[in-house]
Amino acid sequence: LDFPINAVITTLMSACKKKEFIILYGSQTGQAEAISEEIYEQALKRGFHPTRFCLSQIEKKFSLEKESCAVIVCSTTGEGEPPDKALKFVRRIKKKTLPPDYFKHLSYALLGLGDSNYTNFCLCGKNIDNRLQELGAIRFYETGYGDDAVGLEVGVEPWIEGLFIALSKHFDVTSSLYDNTIQHFEEKVERIIITHISEHISIQSEKINFIEGKLDWLEQSSMASLKSLSASLYGSVLKIPSSPEPFLQLDFLSDQSIELENTTSITYPNSATDVKSVRVIKIRQLTHDPSVKKTFEIELDIQDTEFVYEPGNSIGVICYNEKKDVEYIFNRLKLSEYADKKFTLNVSSDTVKRGAKVPDYIPKITTLRNIFMQYVDFRAVPRKAFLRMLADYTYNDSEKKRIQELCSSQGSKDFDMFVRANLIGLVELLQTFHSCNPPVERLIEMLPRLLPREYSVASSPSIDPTKLKFVFNLIEHPPFQETARYGLCTRWLSNMAFQFSNSVLENLENLHIHENLVNIYFRKPTNFRLPVDSTKPLIMIGPGTGIAPFIGFLQKRHSLMNESYALGEAYLFYGCRYKDKDFLYKEDIMRYKSSGVITDCIVSFSREENEPKYVQDNIRCYREKVMSLLFERDGFVFICGDAKGMGRDVTNTFVDLIEEYKKVSKPDALKLLSTLRENKRFVEETWT
Repeated sequence: LDFPINAVITTLMSACKKKEFIILYGSQTGQAEAISEEIYEQALKRGFHPTRFCLSQIEKKFSLEKESCAVIVCSTTGEGEPPDKALKFVRRIKKKTLPPDYFKHLSYALLGLGDSNYTNFCLCGKNIDNRLQELGAIRFYETGYGDDAVGLEVGVEPWIEGLFIALSKHFDVTSSLYDNTIQHFEEKVERIIITHISEHISIQSEKINFIEGKLDWLEQSSMASLKSLSASLYGSVLKIPSSPEPFLQLDFLSDQSIELENTTSITYPNSATDVKSVRVIKIRQLTHDPSVKKTFEIELDIQDTEFVYEPGNSIGVICYNEKKDVEYIFNRLKLSEYADKKFTLNVSSDTVKRGAKVPDYIPKITTLRNIFMQYVDFRAVPRKAFLRMLADYTYNDSEKKRIQELCSSQGSKDFDMFVRANLIGLVELLQTFHSCNPPVERLIEMLPRLLPREYSVASSPSIDPTKLKFVFNLIEHPPFQETARYGLCTRWLSNMAFQFSNSVLENLENLHIHENLVNIYFRKPTNFRLPVDSTKPLIMIGPGTGIAPFIGFLQKRHSLMNESYALGEAYLFYGCRYKDKDFLYKEDIMRYKSSGVITDCIVSFSREENEPKYVQDNIRCYREKVMSLLFERDGFVFICGDAKGMGRDVTNTFVDLIEEYKKVSKPDALKLLSTLRENKRFVEETWT
């Protein structure tokens, strides 16, 4: 029999070749990387043949000039800039010497990640998209945008689903190798043995007849909650993410005397300096009335560091998870006995996950306590893939089904309502789903990195280069099971103030090292800095703690005045709730006004009667002065504060005023504002 085996092999290889494409990601905090990994794993299960690289690996691992099909996932950071790991790629494709048909061979799809509370939403993704088209590349699928303001999954999930339809059409093939649907009530809990920490811990989990499990599901769902099954999804075939493949193992050390790596040797996104431990020398509580937010000012001693800063700079503060939460997780998952045993974290030899690697922010030698105190963010709202993993280790039928609902496409409304809106993290999930017992390796694999919290500096080195101040509000989260919850870093920092008076801290030597020392670094400088020419007019807009960098600005202007420098006009638009309860730095500002450091301070009070409510209201009242300083005197606008409300409203106000002042259309007003941004004369430092 003359069987054409070579022809068959050639045909198969050709078919495989047709389904090859490259996945590229540019990530600052890990979101884009995680989403690209999800696309990669789904592609493999659907019969495609992807490769996956970070955009920083251009020319080392990949060359876009040699690719015919690419999927790009890229976030935006700072004031619309590319993430650090995408800078090299963006500079490369921006070269003006590239011909307009440079990428004519390339078909691509792009997913941008951002936060619509910020003005430059997904700007990096949009710029890459536009540039690729300018160079002749063709989109085979419409560009998608993941918006962190409403939850990335809202835009990302349907985009990924449509991506594989588009890929199949692009390659003219049908992928039928992957089916991620489950029948809601057909699954049975069969796994009753969990092996934690490789072979070191073996926990026997019995099926427990929870009271909740005995209830009729309709009775449970009559009161909608995080735990109760959804009546609207009864009988539905749920579409859930595929179960993530395990890939890590813990190898305990025979020599337990080896020292752990110092936290300050770890690098962080956006950092421009090394991490240094500095001493807290003063804490002031700036507000005391219970009807307003608790606001604090912390002063740090930086004289033993090499830090050099200027007004407008920001710092990153390394924070730690709360001990009580870490102890709860260890007790709940029966890990306490192993919490302080040293081990190395390695890729499991029997994993089927391709490209598996140990997270690079976890030290080579560590302990569970070290990881859960310093390196993983178990308070973060989980991604649906994390919930999918938890479902695999949940042994009560009702609880398992509810977790599957929450991570399903059909359960997105419940996920947003009960998980995202209430800021539910791992601790709350373990408190809710009593039969959920995930192995600790799976948690380390899937929990995001615990990132520092960033704060604007509220001082100038012209006053004292050995001291640094920053300001923060104690953040309050929605309570859970009648327990108050607070922001992680602000709770930790504010606890210092509650232990001492609101003036100079005494007896600092009696504090624990994590309580009297703060690990900080300086962020990479942005455009938020005083103009070199001190005669240029300034318009400073900063309600609430957004006043912080402007205190540094005013201190610097005061020093310049004392040195006989000429100063341009300066207007501060400040906002708070009440005249006499939360007007931060009121005495300082009035003193600077009387001495001529600032021309005027215009304050809005949102809870007072017969007063302009918000800073944008006062900006409209001073429209002629503001527009004249901006366009006739080459003035600078600086905005600092909350991006969700204030930042967006102030930007919209400026668009309206430019349209009115310049007598142009709204699109032209937007272009003028964009030009101001490009010239670093309209600068925003906002947060969510």
